[in-house]
Amino acid sequence: MGRRSGLNYCVREVEQRVRGMSFNSRGGINPVSVGLLIAVAMLGARFACAEDWPRWGGRNDRNMVSREPHLASSFVPGQKKTDGSGIDWATTKNVKWVTGIEVVDYDAKGFYEMQGWGPNFVIPTRSDIFSPKRTRHRGQDSFDQALRVNQEVSLRGRAFAGDRGVEKVEVSLDDGQTWQPTTIDYPGTRLTWVFWSYAWTPKTTGDYVLVCRATDQNGDLQTSDVRGTAPQGATGLHKVKASVV
Repeated sequence: MGRRSGLNYCVREVEQRVRGMSFNSRGGINPVSVGLLIAVAMLGARFACAEDWPRWGGRNDRNMVSREPHLASSFVPGQKKTDGSGIDWATTKNVKWVTGIEVVDYDAKGFYEMQGWGPNFVIPTRSDIFSPKRTRHRGQDSFDQALRVNQEVSLRGRAFAGDRGVEKVEVSLDDGQTWQPTTIDYPGTRLTWVFWSYAWTPKTTGDYVLVCRATDQNGDLQTSDVRGTAPQGATGLHKVKASVV
């Protein structure tokens, strides 16, 4: 089927990770993966490494080529359930296959750790404004179209706080000097993005800097300190420039 990639995933405390590595492409339990992981756990090993197949097969929406029947031939993420009740989570992850597990007696570095990511990574709280449509130029986001004075516009965005969940999202219309509560349109779960909106009617013409921030369910406010992506995740507040005419 092709050569294996050198991509290694280090799995700590294997008995707590069975669920995360035991699903096949149809959303069911993969008994081979479960059996291997349980065997590793019974040996008392603390570390195990798993290899996956590289992304190949000629298309970006496939990880591999296989004779296995009923595999997904394409991947369209974020599809809604047929009854309209929300996102079908089976469409939020691509097909992954575990091709081998090796027991080691040392703390092997995983793919992201080798890129400089910290071993105790905690996803920082983040939020952004994605509507109206905006464009980034020289590091500054601006709405593509000018807004009209005394005409209501719907500001929309999203927020995420890792496994802590999002308690609330606020928006500022004056570059962070004052803050207004937004409406949570889609609360999701503690592990999913929250979608929010705010109805704004600008009363005067001019340029505005809009900012958003989220608070997690522990009560901790999103930090305004700006930090790059690696090794612990990007932080800072998202700002968008709006022109009102």
